[in-house]
Amino acid sequence: GYGRDAMTVFLRHIFEYSSIKKISLRTLDWNLRAQRCFERCGFRPCGVVIHGEYQFILMEIGRESIAGKANKQK
Repeated sequence: GYGRDAMTVFLRHIFEYSSIKKISLRTLDWNLRAQRCFERCGFRPCGVVIHGEYQFILMEIGRESIAGKANKQK
């Protein structure tokens, strides 16, 4: 709960007070707990990257995703 709440506040702040249109991240493929948290915040998987012996899931969220959630909550 706290991680999701903190990420949601962070994303709203970034998109409200900057001109950033999209945020991307990567998480280790085995870290399903983090992936679920990011998905609940609005991030969507968009690819896979292999770096050495590690495999990462790429995820991203756009400004419109946060704006849509804010409108639904009102």
